[in-house]
Formats: sequence, C-alpha cells, structure tokens
Amino acid sequence: MRPAPLESRGEKVMLHATDHWLVEGILVPPPKYGDQLRMITLEAGLEPFGLEPGTLVLDLQIVPNGLLVLHVDHTLMLHTRDGERRLDVGVEAPLSAVAGHVTYVAGSAPMLQLRRVSLDGGEPESLAPDILTAWSPVMSADGREVVFSASVDGRSALMRRMTDGALVRLESQRVPSASVAPQLHGQSLVFQDEQGVVVYDLGSETIVAEYPGATLLPDYRGDATWVTYKGSTERVRVEVPR
Repeated sequence: MRPAPLESRGEKVMLHATDHWLVEGILVPPPKYGDQLRMITLEAGLEPFGLEPGTLVLDLQIVPNGLLVLHVDHTLMLHTRDGERRLDVGVEAPLSAVAGHVTYVAGSAPMLQLRRVSLDGGEPESLAPDILTAWSPVMSADGREVVFSASVDGRSALMRRMTDGALVRLESQRVPSASVAPQLHGQSLVFQDEQGVVVYDLGSETIVAEYPGATLLPDYRGDATWVTYKGSTERVRVEVPR
C-alpha cells in the first residue's frame, strides 16, 4: 500500500466544516529529522477553545461541544469553551467522529490498533484486538459500524466491523490511504488512495465511480462529498448513491 500524495507545502487546506463553521489551516514542512507527517498550522479564530493561531495539529474535527484535536505529539484532546480533556495518546490521523464517539488508530507504528472512545470520557475501547496494523477508519452515521484498512496476511485489506462486533473482509483491490478520513454515506464509502478518489458500494463490494487524480475534501456541509484537483481552486461534487 502506497500512501496518497500530500498536498503542496504552504497550501491552505480545509480541516473540517459544518453548515455554520469552517476550520482551515496552512500546511507546513515536517521537521528535518522528525515524523514525515501532514502537519497543519491553525489560523485565527479558535482562541475560545484554547487554540492559539499558529498551533500545529495533525487532524481536527468539529464536534457538538467543541473541537476534537490531534496534536503533533499524537495526543488526542477534546477542546471546549470550558477547558480541555485528554482522550488518548499515541494516536494517528485521520479521525472519525460520529454519534458522540471518535474512532481512530493508536499505538507505535506499524503496530496500530483500531480504537474508539466516548467524547464524554471513559477509557478507550479496542475494536479489533486481533488486528495489529489498521488505518483510515470511518464510522457509520449511528456509530455502530466501522470500515477501515488493515494489514491481513501481509496484504492491505478493506475491513468492516459489523454492529455485533464481527469483522468482515471486503473484496477490494484498493483501500483508503490518505490523510483525509474516508466518508460513509449509507452503503457508499468514499475514500482516497494513491490513484485518486473512488466510491465503493459496501453491498455489492464493488467500485461504482472513480475520480482519478482527485483529492478528497473533508467537507460535510449539506451531507455532500466534494473533491478537487491539483492546480484548480474549483470543487467537484461526488455523485454518491444514497
């Protein structure tokens, strides 16, 4: 599995959006001898949540009571107007926050386990303890199912954790590998890999649409999915079967 290419350094990128709020930042070069990760410096406007302009983050999600932030030390924090709370450590991007929970992978690479924790507090829960290398999770709208990538028998695989906790390996030659989280709309999974963006149907286990060379935008306004192309400022709407 090859990771999807990063955006250009110095480029303005969208971290997350809702109907009423847009959070953006600027991509910065990684440290010369540190992790070669996608790091973003936040712009102004987040001071009420204890985040100063220029704060470096790996990922950020808008949640009902504040901001879910993955800091560059891989600490996952919930920032609210009343303060901040640590949820877990050793966390890798991307995050998937739905229905009062956040799903992610954590550990020491390449040993990264799939976890979930409540935004209200509590201990993180391991969702697939027998899988030692996982990445790019996304939860269903009700938070009861998770689709994620994993290393199975030495090969990249697309996995689905069902509502009863059972793990199902899906038929797919392509798996999510981007720093942007996949999006799940009903039975339609939208994700980015090194080739571009695809729409994958969980029911038939087939790719139903492709957007070669596209970059997936983490924009959830209006429950729509959008992509963009290098060198263009225009967004293209992804046609997602509902």
